[in-house]
Amino acid sequence: MAPDPNLIPGFTIENRVASGGVASVFRARREPDGLEVALKVMSLADMDPDFHPVERFKREAVLLERLNHPSLPRFFGFGVTEGGLGWIALELVKGQPLGAFKDRTVVDLLPIFIQTAEGLQAVAQEGIVHRDISPDNILVEERHGRAHARLIDFGIAKDLLAGDEGGGGLTQHGSFIGKLAYASPEQLVGLPKGETIDFRSDVYSLGMTMYELLTGRRAVKADGLSEVVDAHIKGNFPPLSITGEKGGPAPRLQALVTRMIARRRDDRPASWESVLAELWRCREDVAPLTETLARKRVALSSSDSHPAQEPAARTVTRRVPPPEEEDLPAFAQAALSREERIGRIVLVLGAISFVASLVYAVSYFRTPVVVLPEPTPTPVAVAEVPTATPVPPPPPTSTPAKKERATPAPVALRPTVAAPAEGTLEVSLLPAGELTALVDDRGRKVAVGKVLPVKIDLPPGRYTLTLTGRGVFDCSKTVTVTVNAGRTVVVKETCVVVK
Repeated sequence: MAPDPNLIPGFTIENRVASGGVASVFRARREPDGLEVALKVMSLADMDPDFHPVERFKREAVLLERLNHPSLPRFFGFGVTEGGLGWIALELVKGQPLGAFKDRTVVDLLPIFIQTAEGLQAVAQEGIVHRDISPDNILVEERHGRAHARLIDFGIAKDLLAGDEGGGGLTQHGSFIGKLAYASPEQLVGLPKGETIDFRSDVYSLGMTMYELLTGRRAVKADGLSEVVDAHIKGNFPPLSITGEKGGPAPRLQALVTRMIARRRDDRPASWESVLAELWRCREDVAPLTETLARKRVALSSSDSHPAQEPAARTVTRRVPPPEEEDLPAFAQAALSREERIGRIVLVLGAISFVASLVYAVSYFRTPVVVLPEPTPTPVAVAEVPTATPVPPPPPTSTPAKKERATPAPVALRPTVAAPAEGTLEVSLLPAGELTALVDDRGRKVAVGKVLPVKIDLPPGRYTLTLTGRGVFDCSKTVTVTVNAGRTVVVKETCVVVK
């Protein structure tokens, strides 16, 4: 059935791209500029009110609005129609799910893994946990022989876990079982009181995704929810083994994936920076730049009448790609050109610094040193008198010594430090919530709809906060605070009532 072109005001829907249990994605044109977008539409009116669908939908839109990275789709806006349809307009990513690349080698997959990890690093820097990393939520577009990965869907994983708390959401749709195959143990069974899920949950899910792409099979194979959860908790996975056809064995990459899918999150990599550093080392292991540069030079030196000859001696053991391949992978060409540019820049800067130092040294030693002679007495000429009695010459006069002026002592100036003009307000609500409104003493709204926890810089003054809890612990709290310049005010509230 064709969708209604005027389903969402301000957009013209062309066709349906994908659909799920609660949402559909359409290819649409924004009016009036005709920008092609991916329009995600959810029927909020048909969802369970206890699920708080409108609040959760707006939370997902606010999170997407905060993100900006080449590995993430651009955000163009969101809204809710009068008929209860929530919509989010995003950049239309023209690519295939990562699962379609299972037959690619390690050399081809590593750039995709690196781009995905860079996108998740940007997500973590915004204080966001994706919680739904899977091959279906990573789209890969190939342009000019290069793969470009995009991370999508920031709402389904959160809806999945909230549905489980309500008692029935996990098994409502069969595709949810597939999503749980990549979920971290802390997502499935929770954490001790006082702890919360962080970026290491996404590290685990990306590790599960990499496991599947490198081996061609899921790490967790189970038919029911209880079997899936049990496999994650116990870590019952087949040993990771990368075959020679995929570019294996790649021991460094195997070790990294094994750490990423560790059952205890303290045993996983401690940051996305460490994950990315290790991925770049893995890329160097499977396709060394020295080897690719040598093969490229051989290819460039050959001509049509003189085919390329193999080097007489090899100092590098070739693993992937095999010797029969003629050209470099696209990402290796980019890496080579980048390394060459950096080397040239460093060389030029070093030469400039050397010449500047040499000029300074020469000018310093060639500067003449002027030595002033000490003052001598001024001689006085004596005239002869035509008389018999000579006139004795007067005594020589000496130049009077100049009085030296006393040099005034330097006066130490105290640096003036400008007083900070603003203060900081830190607000949190346990277990989860939203800063519904922040009003100053004049009744003006300073901030609305901030997901907690949040840190805000404010001018000094008195402010009234309205906090709203979300999830199982639904509550509303009003707090009045005074913000002083250069000070931090911390507001910690909770919706949990211990009886």
